Amino acid sequence: MKRIQKLLALSCALALTAPLAGCQGPQKTPAGTSGADPASITFPYTGDPVALKGLWCNHNNRKNDTLVYNEYLRRIGNITIDWEEATWADYSEKLDLYYSSNDVPDFAVCGGPVDTTSQYGPSGIFLDYEQYKDYMPNFQALTKKYDYLNLPIDEEGHRYVLSTSIDGILTEDWAMLGWYYNKPLLEKYGIAVPQTLDEFIEAGKKLKAADDSSIPIVLSSELGDLFASIIDLYGNDYDGIGYDIEAQKWFYTPLDCTDVYRKTIENCRTLWEERLLNPEIATDSEERLVQKMSKGNWGFFYGYHDFFQSNFWSNGVGEDWDIQPMLPPSVDGKRYLPYTQTFDGDPWWGIVTGANTKHPELVCSLIDYTISDEISTLLNWGIEGDTYQVNADGQKEFLPDVKVPSHPNGTRTLTDLGIGQYNSILFRMADMASAQAQIYGQWEMDAQKFVDDYLKDGRVTPIYRAQTPHFSPEEQDLISSIMTPVETYTSEEVLKFIMGERSMDEFDKYIDAIRKMGDVQQVVDLYNSKPAFHLAPRG
Repeated sequence: MKRIQKLLALSCALALTAPLAGCQGPQKTPAGTSGADPASITFPYTGDPVALKGLWCNHNNRKNDTLVYNEYLRRIGNITIDWEEATWADYSEKLDLYYSSNDVPDFAVCGGPVDTTSQYGPSGIFLDYEQYKDYMPNFQALTKKYDYLNLPIDEEGHRYVLSTSIDGILTEDWAMLGWYYNKPLLEKYGIAVPQTLDEFIEAGKKLKAADDSSIPIVLSSELGDLFASIIDLYGNDYDGIGYDIEAQKWFYTPLDCTDVYRKTIENCRTLWEERLLNPEIATDSEERLVQKMSKGNWGFFYGYHDFFQSNFWSNGVGEDWDIQPMLPPSVDGKRYLPYTQTFDGDPWWGIVTGANTKHPELVCSLIDYTISDEISTLLNWGIEGDTYQVNADGQKEFLPDVKVPSHPNGTRTLTDLGIGQYNSILFRMADMASAQAQIYGQWEMDAQKFVDDYLKDGRVTPIYRAQTPHFSPEEQDLISSIMTPVETYTSEEVLKFIMGERSMDEFDKYIDAIRKMGDVQQVVDLYNSKPAFHLAPRG
């Protein structure tokens, strides 16, 4: 089952210690190495013209001939970058072709930095950035402050992949999800805002009894995500192998948290049987769900803060709705909410450079320059006085003519300006304020603050996602051979329980079947044989 979250590309990873990161195995010298003094490479680059090649997908109709990208090229000097672009659907296949032909360009965006390191690093097709760390002082400083950036380093100390995300290199958590209620509808039928999970379900029943055509509860557009939404309320963000940060132990939810697992299924089943969900949740697309919600007769919602702006308000629908944030329903007196983005969890994306690059020092220096404050600000905000300004509080904000949710009548779009997610240049520092300003209007900003405040003051306990350990190819094969059939079985059977196709009287039999399918404990023990995950300091 899939968790509702953007950009799911989690990888197997291992946080290596600083001494190990300094180890160096035998390395070949890439073709074209000039041995230039790191201090001699400055920007704007004034040496002979250099043409570099990049590979990324063209998502969201990204443009390269834009104000910001052209300014980036001006600031880097006598360097051009020829970007080859594939469609989102074809990108993985395109990348594999470059891997197999040992023709990786100067910059290529890859998924799963640790998996990529394990699978392709030993083949020698990538540049080892550790050999050029003297050309990357900005990045080296980051690795000392944010140890998760060292996850892709292999056991020999090679750094073949630089971790990043769609927004750039992450240094902050982001709770993109929240709980909401339709205030006028609840007031119409005298339904109080629920505080507990039991009250939440009862409120849904009252709304259904008052208006049979209503959709009392919208937790997702998929049954699998429904399960994930409910198990979160128990403080468990996993339907399979998970990590207890306090105990620093991995576990398997169906066998090690069986009571919570069963209660989650029972609650989902109740929501289904009582018709408190979209009746076509098992087959509807999100577009169909949005059409149904546009009538305004839904009661509660759990999802992304920008859901209403993206699907309704931007289309002139529901502008008179009074949607209010609420605390997550509590279970046994405790409330939980997962961080959608845990900055030191599994890295989603990465940057690789081909081992055959003719300009390794320049490539590494350019990457390092790009994560500087100067260039990161350019790529996240644009040009001061042209696309953004600094307000009286010292905070950056987009100018009124830049079209963002807070300036819906702006005449210049982020795509045309070259600002935003899926920018060609992912090797920059992420800026949470910019990312939120690009998708949030004032309502979303207030909703985000509501969530941030209750996570900060302790009313709600945040759920962090741990880094997945780093496994050898042999260990990955073992895990896959055991877990693939188990996960296929559990995904299918859980949906049967929820939809009433299988009696809860058979639950114990179902758990026994999981035990007999494969040695899941062997997998859990393998996870726990790896170094423990520790959250980086926050704040």
